[in-house]
Amino acid sequence: MYTSLLTMVKQRVSGKRHLVPHDPNQDTTTTKNTTNPQSKTRTWGKLKHPQSKTLAVTNQFGPLSSSVFFYPLLRTFLQSKSNATLWGRYDGAKLLSKLLLTLSCFVKSSGCHPTTNVIAFDLFGFVWTFRDAESAEVRQAVLVSLATCVVFLSFEDLTRLMLGCRGGDSSSLPEFLVDTALKDSDVKCRELA
Repeated sequence: MYTSLLTMVKQRVSGKRHLVPHDPNQDTTTTKNTTNPQSKTRTWGKLKHPQSKTLAVTNQFGPLSSSVFFYPLLRTFLQSKSNATLWGRYDGAKLLSKLLLTLSCFVKSSGCHPTTNVIAFDLFGFVWTFRDAESAEVRQAVLVSLATCVVFLSFEDLTRLMLGCRGGDSSSLPEFLVDTALKDSDVKCRELA
């Protein structure tokens, strides 16, 4: 018994190894060492991950984004914008840039919810007032926020913004981007535009 088992093992590993044709009927969902008793050739199965099924996930943040996060933060800023101790300090521009980026994250995270178009339009109007800020960090945050808003705006709103019909303002978004790309003093602002 022991000698016949030893002979089988020697036969299994001795000799020239060659590729075994793939058998489509063979289950290769797990890695396994199988032995074909007729050919005595060791085959190794491939680890194939079953294709994950795409699940539709409901955006839980979308309904809350405007009422719980976006507008309360915007309202708090508007109430405190005349506070010189908060905004007049050396880090007031950094705080403003972080505020603009946070608001744009709220817009992006609300996804395809019906209120996203509204808060994107409101953020665009709010950010547009800071486009000529002295701080390069604020101008960078303005450019990032504008890019975020443009993705979620409706076609009609986007057309109005491209033509420059935003609250009686004569400059349009393309003119602003071209001017920023050519004339801005900050290299990163020119790259973002």
